[in-house]
Amino acid sequence: MKDEFYGLTNDKMLALKAVQTILKNGEKYLVTEADASKGADFCFVCKKPIGQPHSFGCACFHKEMKIGVSVEYPARVPVYWTKDDFISHRTSLDARQSMDVFINDLYDLEPEERDYYGESIKYECLDEDGDAIFNRNSE
Repeated sequence: MKDEFYGLTNDKMLALKAVQTILKNGEKYLVTEADASKGADFCFVCKKPIGQPHSFGCACFHKEMKIGVSVEYPARVPVYWTKDDFISHRTSLDARQSMDVFINDLYDLEPEERDYYGESIKYECLDEDGDAIFNRNSE
């Protein structure tokens, strides 16, 4: 059962929280020359003129969600490795090394393999209660 308030689910109310932050603080989010295309006098995304607040749907605003991703794919490893060798090696890596190895594994796949194994990717949203973040084009 979903809690509702004026027809809005909890999920939608959380999303509106971020939008309200933007709307209540519009003076913080004024379009500047940094947001405009060269020679233009408006935001290159939301088309609001310089000096006016960005529209809340502008790509300058975002929030972060914590996601979980799982994927199955073939990894190329030394021929003498066992499952235990693989787990031992991968769990001994620091965070940066682990990401580098994962990315390299994916680059080692042929394009057709990427398409095939890409279908096994599963996404899960673990937390969506992030605050609104404002990023300028130049940042």
